[in-house]
Amino acid sequence: MFLGKPMIFLNVMWKYLGQQSFYLDEQEYLEHLQAIAELCVRWEKVDHLKEVVANCKKRPNAYFGYAVPLPLNLPAEIMDELNIPESQ
Repeated sequence: MFLGKPMIFLNVMWKYLGQQSFYLDEQEYLEHLQAIAELCVRWEKVDHLKEVVANCKKRPNAYFGYAVPLPLNLPAEIMDELNIPESQ
């Protein structure tokens, strides 16, 4: 919820394939990335995310342990499809 509006973000983390605490093998990692890419295409958010990334000044940071949240700005129809309720 942000300002009373339900939102979904794509969180970009600092973990990477080969990192000791990264729990996916290469195949699982690629499948996960593929699933995310397919959702972005289905929701027509590829260009939006490219723009958000290009304009984002934040970077993931393992030392401080934070991710960079990228807002997807999904329309109400998709939020309804995902069963994400409106603000109370």
